[in-house]
Formats: sequence, structure tokens, C-alpha cells
Amino acid sequence: MCLIDATYKTTCYELPLLVLAVPTNVGFFAVATFVINDECSETILAALHLLQTWNPDWSPRFFMSDFSDAQIAALETAFPGLLHITCTFDVSVLLYMYLSVFYFVLACH
Repeated sequence: MCLIDATYKTTCYELPLLVLAVPTNVGFFAVATFVINDECSETILAALHLLQTWNPDWSPRFFMSDFSDAQIAALETAFPGLLHITCTFDVSVLLYMYLSVFYFVLACH
């Protein structure tokens, strides 16, 4: 399983930074970083295609990423048949937001 993670609006720069990590015998290791001008699927896909030209046999079966439509679309386009896994942190944040709204709606009735 490979990982891709984006940091955005966490530094003084407005550009998204994507980090790609692969498993090694001692854990995950960052093998690529991308500074991109936007976080749309076409831009992410272009970065993944560049990596594929350097590593033509690279075809991961599993990929974990943020809950980002752009990241998921780019990964599924670059690697057909890929199983995408959403980061548990993003899942827990979305669940918390959903439950908070659901509780608020119930409390108002």
C-alpha cells in the first residue's frame, strides 16, 4: 500500500504540497514530493504519470489518501483496478461533522 498526503494552508505558502510514500522494511518512506499550483485531479494525475515514466513497473494495488475527490480520481485513473482507502483521520472528521449536524437537527425539533 502506498500513501499520498497533501498539506494545504498549513504553511506560509499558498501552494499545495503532495507527499508520496511507499512501504519499506522499516515503515513508510517518502519517495516523492510535488509542489503543484492547484489540487485538481488533472494536476495530480500529471505528477503520478511522471512517476510512472520513471518506474514503468510500478503498479500499486492499494493506495491511502485524504478524502479528496481530486486525489481519488487521479489515483484511480493512473492505476486502474486500484483499491482506494481513505485516511482514518479524514473519516473521523467527516463522521464528527455529520453527527454534529445530525444532533443539531434533532435538538432543534
